[in-house]
Amino acid sequence: MGIDGHDSAMSPAVAVRFATVTFATVALCSIAAPSTAAADSEAKALKLSQQALKNYMLERYEQAAQLYRQAWLNHHSQHVYLYNAARAAQRAGKFDDAERDYTLFLRNAPRTSPERPKAAKHVQEVRAELARRRPKAKPTPRPPPRRHVRTKRFNRTPKRKPDPAPNGSPGAGKRALGWVLAVAGGAATIGGGVLLLQVNSRQTELDQKKSKRDENGKIVLIGFEEARAEQNAINSSLYRAYGVTGVGLAALGVGAYLVASTPSSSVSLAPAFGGRGLLVAVEF
Repeated sequence: MGIDGHDSAMSPAVAVRFATVTFATVALCSIAAPSTAAADSEAKALKLSQQALKNYMLERYEQAAQLYRQAWLNHHSQHVYLYNAARAAQRAGKFDDAERDYTLFLRNAPRTSPERPKAAKHVQEVRAELARRRPKAKPTPRPPPRRHVRTKRFNRTPKRKPDPAPNGSPGAGKRALGWVLAVAGGAATIGGGVLLLQVNSRQTELDQKKSKRDENGKIVLIGFEEARAEQNAINSSLYRAYGVTGVGLAALGVGAYLVASTPSSSVSLAPAFGGRGLLVAVEF
């Protein structure tokens, strides 16, 4: 008989009566049975089960589980001892021991045992409790993304000194460019001036032709269409002269600035080719 019906709610009188009947049964079995080693083991097992029951009734479930298991070890054919050990261990909170004893009972007890359905139910309860108490595996934290660190390479090769400017002077190229611009600007300015003189001469000549009129006030030296075409040509030449002169003056100014910002040098200007050209002499 299992201990499911002998919970802590059982009265002391009932417990004493049950122990007395059990002890009388042991005494009768001892008298009737032959004096063999098996009989001694059965008697010892019965005595251990009585002690286990007393501890179970006093809610000493852990001691009861140990005593019931010792009783089963002395008398393996009494599978109820193993069931009672598992039940007491479950009440004591020893779920590992309870699962072990329930499993052994279900493996060895006959199929007709009345405790078998109860053991099958209780072992599921014990396994569920073990699964609930088992610590859950913590998720492995992902490593932080690696940051790419740029390493600065130090060049141990000594820096090469820049080559000196041509002609031994760092401003020789700048000065030469300044003179080129100045000369070109001067030439353009002179050319523009010559164009302006030519335009002025042509305009004077056209005005003289327009001034010659007959007694009716009609121009006699040049026709109207011819005079208009000539005036348009003079105006175009005038605009061209202004443009050439402006560009020449700008180039002359830039060249003069470049020359002035470099070491001094001597320049000589002289008219040439009968006033139609300019001769430049530069001394570095």
